[in-house]
Amino acid sequence: MRNFLGEQRGGIKDYHICKNLESRGVPVPEPVGSYADGPLAGFARKSLFAAKWVDNAVSVRDFILQHFSRTQWPRKIILPPKRAWGANDSIGADKFFLDQAGLWAFNFHLGAFVANVHNCGVYTDDLNSGNILVQLPIKSKPFFMLIDYEGIGFKPAVPEKKCLSNLIQIAAFMSQVDEAAPRVLCRGYTQKNRRFDPEKITEIVEHRAKILQTVWLDRLNDNFEKISRTLPGSKIKQEKD
Repeated sequence: MRNFLGEQRGGIKDYHICKNLESRGVPVPEPVGSYADGPLAGFARKSLFAAKWVDNAVSVRDFILQHFSRTQWPRKIILPPKRAWGANDSIGADKFFLDQAGLWAFNFHLGAFVANVHNCGVYTDDLNSGNILVQLPIKSKPFFMLIDYEGIGFKPAVPEKKCLSNLIQIAAFMSQVDEAAPRVLCRGYTQKNRRFDPEKITEIVEHRAKILQTVWLDRLNDNFEKISRTLPGSKIKQEKD
């Protein structure tokens, strides 16, 4: 079993959220139970949530970072052919790492996974590559699971703003290694969720993913600048003084 969360009083809540997700058809690690450390659950000092260990599973983030650290691909690769990627597009047998066409198929099925989450009446305030697991080795199609249940919400029809926000976060990460990612992600998404026009949603996601990448870079640069100011003899520190 794996302890996914150990926040104060959060484990019990997350256990019930995970059970709810499972009942709605969202792929999650099988919830086992929760534990509250305290006389009353409502006033627990600490609570834990446990789920069954998922063999050979890593986050999408770790999978992509490990892959690109072991290959010679450029950070930006050519766009895929202008054809309709479909649910039958496969990655190939027993893939721990992807070739170029396999990455397109990976993104297509990742987009379809996000659509399935929304179709189940579920959204999250922070859907990112770190809280989606992918099971290895990847057969013809990747199998994704949702983890980290902080910020999960339930609505009969997930608002458009939430749908776009979730998709944009994934697209911003994946497009760092494949500039075609937003297009292929949206193709997979709209195959499963017919609420959106494929061309319109692709245009929005591509544009906002670039903006989000800029925000991430600005934050990173700002953090490095703050660190540099603390270093002895820092020119930045001297100029500020």
